[in-house]
Amino acid sequence: MHPGNLTRRAPARLMILFALVALSGCVSQEQMADENSGYVEYDPLEPLNRKVHAFNMAADRAVLRPVARGYRKVVPAPVRSSVTNFFSNLRTPGSALNNFLQGKPKRGFSELGRFLFNSTLGIAGIFDVATAGGMERYDENFAQTLAVWGVPEGPYLVLPVLGPSNLRDTTGLVVDSVVYSVMINELVDQANIRNSSITSFALRLTTTNDAQNAFAE
Repeated sequence: MHPGNLTRRAPARLMILFALVALSGCVSQEQMADENSGYVEYDPLEPLNRKVHAFNMAADRAVLRPVARGYRKVVPAPVRSSVTNFFSNLRTPGSALNNFLQGKPKRGFSELGRFLFNSTLGIAGIFDVATAGGMERYDENFAQTLAVWGVPEGPYLVLPVLGPSNLRDTTGLVVDSVVYSVMINELVDQANIRNSSITSFALRLTTTNDAQNAFAE
């Protein structure tokens, strides 16, 4: 994707982000009222969530689980580990940024160090030499940053394919996806590959924690 396209889309993405955060704040008062009355989980979208959950279960049985099993059967464990390490390394700069935003500069610099070592000595992140060398991982995302800033969870949500979440975590996922897409797009531009936005979205889905667990041994 051309850098100009990212620049033009940035305002729209920011507007979406602010709208989600604002909505999360608005619903917090209703959520508190429900909690005071003894009702803990705030799920105003329950009918929709149930439908999305049913879709996810069907997709898991029909597509995701068979594909994951086939992947584990065909691809050797060392190769699967290298693929996981590669895409995990691409998320490290975003983790570093969130550590800084949470007021944890030492951990932020540690994450940048991990990214530097794994990107060079680890051959573009294929090998996790940082962990092997004793560098601890401080994985943080924007949802955790919002929590540190005091943003409430908001209503319960079930996302297609990705599963259970809430408004705050979904907002964090959007921001993390934008940061991750920038990293992917840089690689794509360097490799002269087109249609990178579709590629980056697909890669984002395959590198969430749930997806990694599904494809892991």
